[in-house]
Amino acid sequence: MMEDVVVPMAKLANEAGVKYSIFEPFVLLLSHYDHFLIIPILFIVVMSDFPAKENGCIFAITRMGKTRYIISQIIYAFMIALIMIFLLGIMSILYSSGEKTTNWSEYMTSFHLSFPELYQANNQLFVESSTVNQGTVCSVIFNSILLLSAFLTLFAEILCYFKLKGHRFVGITVSLGILIIGTLLNGLHLKIKWLFPVSHVIYGEHFDVFLRKPICELWISYIYFILLIVIMSVVNVVTIKKCQIGDER
Repeated sequence: MMEDVVVPMAKLANEAGVKYSIFEPFVLLLSHYDHFLIIPILFIVVMSDFPAKENGCIFAITRMGKTRYIISQIIYAFMIALIMIFLLGIMSILYSSGEKTTNWSEYMTSFHLSFPELYQANNQLFVESSTVNQGTVCSVIFNSILLLSAFLTLFAEILCYFKLKGHRFVGITVSLGILIIGTLLNGLHLKIKWLFPVSHVIYGEHFDVFLRKPICELWISYIYFILLIVIMSVVNVVTIKKCQIGDER
């Protein structure tokens, strides 16, 4: 991600002699669905055997109980999601050579006016107008981190359910299917895309490109993820109560 996004962005800005913020590459990685899709795919691979349910967990599950165990696993998954996102942010800052400012730079706001041909040839290296026009760098990063963390936690819940049912690979397939279908619907700009979590994660998708009005309020996306995570948590608690301790399927 650094070599395909952050480094080319820095190179393009330097060649054009345009300044940019050290935080803007991180915003780009979180707000452009062509880039951020790598994060959930990597998360699904890392958490593909989630949660640990082998015999080594017998003592822990016996001491804390199945309900507390599964809740602790969900918290663990949320922490892993945060760690991955923060590592991505740290790496994007280290790889960039921009200015230490939290304001949108001329690279994001006026590059398309000064260098229209370069902009058209490299538009994947720019944060979309709906994001730049409707939020500050800090607000976009803050909301993107929270929404993406909730997004990844939801995938962990899905993986957890199917692992408890003894169908680990089905859980991986379902998670990837939700990701792919949501991305396709998002690209086609169909209203049904809001039924899938992908659109709720991308900050710019919540706003009109030109008009200063929301297409979907941010608070709706937060409620969307909270409800799904709570529902899946209840389902997983009920499911683990039917599993034998140390039953590795």
